[in-house]
Amino acid sequence: METKAAITFWNGEPFEITEIKIDEPKAGEVLIRLVGTGIFHTDILAQNQAYPVPLPAVLGHEGGGVVEKVGLGITHIEPGDDVDLDTILFERNLNGFLMGEGVPQIYISLS
Repeated sequence: METKAAITFWNGEPFEITEIKIDEPKAGEVLIRLVGTGIFHTDILAQNQAYPVPLPAVLGHEGGGVVEKVGLGITHIEPGDDVDLDTILFERNLNGFLMGEGVPQIYISLS
């Protein structure tokens, strides 16, 4: 799936709207169509590396959306469910954009 994301590539640089590709949800993962979110002061701290996160990064936390697809083993939510999100912190790896370590993995479509 292709979508757009606001990505910060370098310390202190502005966000760039960039096309990204995300995979279908794997076991234990959920694909959510993000309806609303915001950039908060903690995201700006991360953008400027006062709160160190691996760059490039898609920042933002606290939002709402609709479940589009669920991976194997997800039984407590299903496509069409409205969801609230918190602590959305992504880091880039070779397979795409994944949530930071220690939190449930959620792929997010920004379309």
